[in-house]
Amino acid sequence: MKEKYLWAALIVILISWAGNYTYFQSKQLDEPIFLKHYSDSYYIKDGESMLTFYYLTNKQNPANVHYLRIDGHEFYPNNQGMSFHYDQEFRHHYLKSVMIPFPEHSLPISGDGTWTFESMEVGFDQYPPRTYDIGKVAFYPQQEAELPFDFRMSSGSSSHRSDTAFVATEKVTLEAIKIPFPEAADDLEVKLNLDQEKLKELDALQDGRDIPEWYDQSLHEDWNKIDGVIANDDFFPYSIEKDEWLRMMIYFNPERTSAFEFSLNLQGTTENGERFNIMAPINDFPSLEQKDVDELVDQQGGAY
Repeated sequence: MKEKYLWAALIVILISWAGNYTYFQSKQLDEPIFLKHYSDSYYIKDGESMLTFYYLTNKQNPANVHYLRIDGHEFYPNNQGMSFHYDQEFRHHYLKSVMIPFPEHSLPISGDGTWTFESMEVGFDQYPPRTYDIGKVAFYPQQEAELPFDFRMSSGSSSHRSDTAFVATEKVTLEAIKIPFPEAADDLEVKLNLDQEKLKELDALQDGRDIPEWYDQSLHEDWNKIDGVIANDDFFPYSIEKDEWLRMMIYFNPERTSAFEFSLNLQGTTENGERFNIMAPINDFPSLEQKDVDELVDQQGGAY
C-alpha cells in the first residue's frame, strides 16, 4: 500500500515539474525584444551623440548587443567588456539597455544635414542578427544662435515628471511648444506656470540659498492639482516680458512601454521680429511591470 502511495506522489511531482517546465519554456524568448524609442539628437562637427536603447531578454541566457547596422553603417556599444548589468528584473526576463555612441563623422547625413531612421539591424552575442522596427530616431545639426531665454533650473524624477525654468532676456511672444514625434504626443502633457510672484522666489538659487518649500512640494503633488495652464493651441500666442519667468512642467504617461529621449521645441518671435526655436531636452525611460513583460512575451518578437 505504501509503495502505491509513493508512486502516486512521484507521478504528481513529475506532472507538476512538467507543467512548470512547460510554462517556463512558454515564457522564453526566441530572440530579444526591443521597445519603441522616440529619440533625437543635435550634433556638432567632430562631436559625438549618445543614445540609449532598451530591450527585453531571457534571464537564462541574457543577450548582449555587439553592434547596430543602420543604413549600411555600423555603430558599437561603449560598454563592451563591462560587467553584466540590467535595468529591471522580472520573473524570467531582464530589461537591459545599451548606450551607443554616434560620432558625427559616421552619420550618413542627407543634404539638409539631417538623418532619420525607423529600423536597425542588431547583432547579439548569443542570437543571430535581427532587424527591428525601433520607433523613430532623428539627428539634426546643432544651430548656433543667441536665444532670448536663460535656462535657470531643470529636474526630473522617477515618477515620470520633468521640470524646467527659464527667464526671458528680452520681450518675446511664445507661439508654440512642439513635440517632434506625433506618435509620442498622447503620452505626455505640458503645463506652464507663469505666476511671477512665486517664480521670482527661484532667484534664491542664484545666491546659493535653499530652494523654496512650495517648489519641492509641487514636484510630488498630484498632476491634476498643480497650478498651471495646459500648453495647447488655445493658449498661444503668449507674451512674456523681459526678466519674467516661465516654468515648463511635463507629465509622462507612466503606463507606456516606450522610451523618450528628445527635445521639445519652444517656438516664437522676439520684439525685434527675430524667430527663435529653443530645444528643451527631455529624458523619460520606461518603468515596466510584470504584466507589460507578459504582454511583450505573448506577442513574441518585434518592438512594442
